[in-house]
Amino acid sequence: MTLLDTLNYYLEEASGEMESLSWEIREETNYTENNIESLSELYDFHKENYDNLKQIKSIIEELK
Repeated sequence: MTLLDTLNYYLEEASGEMESLSWEIREETNYTENNIESLSELYDFHKENYDNLKQIKSIIEELK
């Protein structure tokens, strides 16, 4: 397994988490008392990780 394979794995993981959280956030909007703030913070965390991994991958690909 190469570094790019590992980065792709974690990119897919982060993307999957963001998609799942997006659905949870949509579902929570149906309730008066909801957990949107907490879910949004978690989504932002995964989005930041995803963006950072994409940037790292881009740098590595440029060096090839």
